[in-house]
Amino acid sequence: MQRNLYTTEFLTEAINRVKPRVAYFSQFFPASMAVDTDEVILDETWQSFMVMPYSLPRADPVTIKRDGYASKTFRPPYLKIEEHFDPENYMSRMPGEALGGSMNPMAREQIHVISGLKSHKDMYSERIEQMCAELLTTGKLVIKGKGFVYTINLERDSDLQIETVTDPWSDPKTNIVKQIDDLADKILEASGFASDLLLMGNRAWQYFRENEQIKKFMEYRRGVNITTELTPETSVYGFSDKGQIGDYRVIVHTGTYADPMDRKIKRHFPQNKIMLLSSGINGTKFYGRIRDRQCKFKAIPYFAKLRESRDGSSLNLISQAAPLVLTKHINAAGVRAVLEPVAGDTVVRDGKSFQDMVG
Repeated sequence: MQRNLYTTEFLTEAINRVKPRVAYFSQFFPASMAVDTDEVILDETWQSFMVMPYSLPRADPVTIKRDGYASKTFRPPYLKIEEHFDPENYMSRMPGEALGGSMNPMAREQIHVISGLKSHKDMYSERIEQMCAELLTTGKLVIKGKGFVYTINLERDSDLQIETVTDPWSDPKTNIVKQIDDLADKILEASGFASDLLLMGNRAWQYFRENEQIKKFMEYRRGVNITTELTPETSVYGFSDKGQIGDYRVIVHTGTYADPMDRKIKRHFPQNKIMLLSSGINGTKFYGRIRDRQCKFKAIPYFAKLRESRDGSSLNLISQAAPLVLTKHINAAGVRAVLEPVAGDTVVRDGKSFQDMVG
């Protein structure tokens, strides 16, 4: 018996088979949690490193108090898109099909639906990656859609979000190693975590690898936990692993995404900045309730369904999600601008095709 392509069960199974392209920033949010309420509650505790006080053997013990905790609430933003499948597209040969046509219209419709399903899931994965990158880069998320805008701010320490450029890396006299170590010290002081990854834009990398101090540092420590390549190499899906230098894994990130609001192709990470991260960032992906009766209003990562037109001639594919990424340790990462911004650091170009843009 042939399976019905258009059941929710089959669509869900097909969605689970779609493998998104390799994402980089999402790996820092390894945990996932479904949220059956309208808001995500993030409890922040304070860890005391006070040593146990001295006391006389027969004296009363010293009374101590717990520091307590603070709770912050965040509402997951909502994602919802719809794509119309025009039956006129099924009446003639598809790209790649044999001349004269080798498939019937229903077979072509199925291919369009599966292609649309994969496209929607890819866009969802890209949004998750963009949210993870934005939160790590700025310490907040700006949620902007048609007719609304609001900010989810995790309040990173200002000392860890350095936007003013002093002693730019374009100056050969700049002490790059000191700038990196100073940022690492601030992260350690603010979060208690030691940084183990150095991420930078490609323009910052160009000056990093040509800096004489860095070259001498690598020559001096040759063979001592250094595997960084200063020569160009092929990046994979927008990022390139340059190896290990001292305590840091060095990553150059050039990945882009398409912003549906202003129809621009943008960088996930500004090319004039660096970021130090610790594994202590340990973020979580939260999934809110889907506002749809067909999935029983459950809190699931992603939901897609097909809706037939009133006259039965066409289909619409609707995809929905309510994701939010958060971390209790936003100060386990820090960002510094090391070059004055130029065109192309954040915005690459205008979107020109459906592959670039939706809507």
